Amino acid sequence: MDEYIVDDRINEQDRNYLLSQVDSIHSLYITREHIQSIKSQLHSEDYISIHIALQRLLRLIFLEFHIETFPLDLDEAGNQYHFTQFIIQNNIIQPLIHLIQVQYSIQSTIDSTQILICLLCGTSQQVELILQQGLISSLSLMLQSNIDLIAFTGLVAVLQAAKIRHSKPFCKQFLNNQCEQFIFKRYAKEPEFCLKTLYSLCTKKPSMKFELIKSSLLFIIDKIHQENKIGIITKCICIVTGKWIPLPPLKENHLKRIQLLLDLDIIARFVQLMKKHESEYELLQVILTNLIFVLSGTDQQFQFVLKQGIMRQVQKLLDCKDNATFHRCLAFLVQISNKSLGVSFLFEQKTIVSIVIRVYSVEQKEFALLKIVSIFENLVLLGDIDQVQSLIDQQLIRIIIKNLKLNLNQDNVQVNCKTVELLQSIFTKVRNTNKEKYEKWKEEFIKSEGIQALRSLTSQTEQIFSLNEFLNT
Repeated sequence: MDEYIVDDRINEQDRNYLLSQVDSIHSLYITREHIQSIKSQLHSEDYISIHIALQRLLRLIFLEFHIETFPLDLDEAGNQYHFTQFIIQNNIIQPLIHLIQVQYSIQSTIDSTQILICLLCGTSQQVELILQQGLISSLSLMLQSNIDLIAFTGLVAVLQAAKIRHSKPFCKQFLNNQCEQFIFKRYAKEPEFCLKTLYSLCTKKPSMKFELIKSSLLFIIDKIHQENKIGIITKCICIVTGKWIPLPPLKENHLKRIQLLLDLDIIARFVQLMKKHESEYELLQVILTNLIFVLSGTDQQFQFVLKQGIMRQVQKLLDCKDNATFHRCLAFLVQISNKSLGVSFLFEQKTIVSIVIRVYSVEQKEFALLKIVSIFENLVLLGDIDQVQSLIDQQLIRIIIKNLKLNLNQDNVQVNCKTVELLQSIFTKVRNTNKEKYEKWKEEFIKSEGIQALRSLTSQTEQIFSLNEFLNT
């Protein structure tokens, strides 16, 4: 165990006795039958008795949870609702809360906090019962302590509590009481832990209400603008993005979060960072992920982002040698091409479309090919005939057929299926609207040995593709 802290209030003899008792407790087999004697010791006014009671209770928790030391991440502890209920029924919560509030000693405060956080591994109803007895106000007192070790313990406790499965009531009450302000004040001393804690609080599933996390977002966005350390900026961007990109239509919470980011010039800061740190791939990836999130907003928000000059930086990343960054860049372009506004914008930005076609002509990795084919399918479906013709003029059909031939001897069934869907979209687009172009595109397809490629593909992938449906051959 970590070094045990004994206050100066007791003499040398008592100190040695306490340390010997603490050491021996961790080799004992303590059971639930000992709870009454532990409870009695917790209510004692004797320093040694209180500390021994806390160590016995910790030992009991370690045995119940099947762990050796206090875990930093209680996700592994599982749902311990039976044990939590046992502690609640035996009225152990209030004495622990009291020891934190009076900060009887550094060690008793730390031990009581660890025990209470472990007890949050119960049901939502049990978490509510513990909160009703004053856990949030107790942790707030710890965060404001002049003793750094107590304040840091409070910060770690909030982080641990926020990560536990059924702790959304804890997160809501903590933010509703505006206790995040105490975390902000600790930022100068423990920036990493503060950011981890805010991330866990603000990204709790299901998504927290915008009003609850707004002050945290404002604080974090300010750090994105002001910080120079790449690692810190990267973590901050992860917080304002959230754990996952929601599917449209977005809820009001997400739309408000996007608008806040745009109102505070986050896109301009992203452009600045992308220009300055072209080789900081982790940073570039989280920026692209945030942009994908922002682009999932309203049409007005979507247009605003595209007008901020971000595409010049994205264009450079299409030639990026880092696979993860390159794939994130493609995902960003897929998001843009999901809307008619984005398709029109991409066709206006002729260079980007040309680069994607060039990349498609040489790319052979399945994940990247799926993204690229999705981009072209969106461009075909949402673009007009002349815009699609511009893709044909850049040899898109020939490249599609070439890639089909390359994939014949590989197991890229999903890529092949998506590629055939792209071909169907191209010919369906023109067949009913422009007979002349249809015959021209069909002729080019046949000259490029497209029919042979599709027939070989059908036999090798055991997929049945109906050529007559879109080629009438």
